[in-house]
Amino acid sequence: MASRFYFQVHLDYVGGHNPDADEEVDVDYDVEFREGGPDEHHRARITGLYGFAGLDLVHKVYRAWRTEDPGLRDPLSWKSLKFESRTDTAQGS
Repeated sequence: MASRFYFQVHLDYVGGHNPDADEEVDVDYDVEFREGGPDEHHRARITGLYGFAGLDLVHKVYRAWRTEDPGLRDPLSWKSLKFESRTDTAQGS
């Protein structure tokens, strides 16, 4: 299986706010990274309770990932992600 390395962030507008309106909105951030094989795929969620500090935390974690800082996992509670492989899914059909 090929190794893959990436970092991604998904913004989730919460509370029924309109992100295009001229008002402050609550945003949750789903932060995900992978450092190699499928056993190294992790996700953490930063809730809107952090406010704008949440975006600063996203940036801090991204910088740590980009520079291969071993302290990457310190600021957030990471969960390992497990996915079925395509061959497992195809064989089960």
